[in-house]
Amino acid sequence: MLPHNVWASRPMTSSSRAWALLAVLMPGCSGLYLAQTASVRRPVSGSAPVDHAAAHDARNAAIALFLRTHDSRAAAKATQAAIQLDPNYAAAWFDLAIYSEASRDWPTAVKGFGRYLVLSPSGTDAPRATHELAIVKKYVVKPPTQIQLDNTAYDASLVRARVLIDHGMNQDAVLELGSAEQLLPRRWEAYAIASACMASQGKLDVANQLQQMALDRAPKDKQDQIKEVVRASMR
Repeated sequence: MLPHNVWASRPMTSSSRAWALLAVLMPGCSGLYLAQTASVRRPVSGSAPVDHAAAHDARNAAIALFLRTHDSRAAAKATQAAIQLDPNYAAAWFDLAIYSEASRDWPTAVKGFGRYLVLSPSGTDAPRATHELAIVKKYVVKPPTQIQLDNTAYDASLVRARVLIDHGMNQDAVLELGSAEQLLPRRWEAYAIASACMASQGKLDVANQLQQMALDRAPKDKQDQIKEVVRASMR
């Protein structure tokens, strides 16, 4: 079980190198996708004028709603307002896909990931979008099994935790990581993220404990990278 009393009340500062390493370790579920996705827009011939600033504000409002309520359906609806303002806003399409996947709206998730890849085929989140698109396409044709749903929920908790961590909402983040751990205790990613966070705050005893939990569960080819994540978080 994740220790529930290890998170400091002050905002956490994360090492960019540590998060980059986590993104390599967990290309299917890690990274601050909602807040850091690059926006790439392609001009559309003959299209109506686009209010980029208003679309950006609408996307930020959707993110704030999600952080406040964790309501993925409401966040998806709010994100659609940004897309209406700027139909070529790649980051908003990616957010819509993430929110829709979390609420099990598979067709909208397929549309969102697909549109992101059209607009930003070499974007920061293209590998994640490609990975998730392949999964949700299968779910449209054949409903997922319970273990698939559990893994989707686990991954969604990791994404929420990363968003919360980078916004300094540490107590909420540990609840998300704890939820993921309770859902699938044999997976290692929640322990790795928690370990990196504790190391970034100088809580090395707890970081080492969580790191060992991650190492006990992770495949051998990930273990050296997990150790490097903790070292990078201390820099």
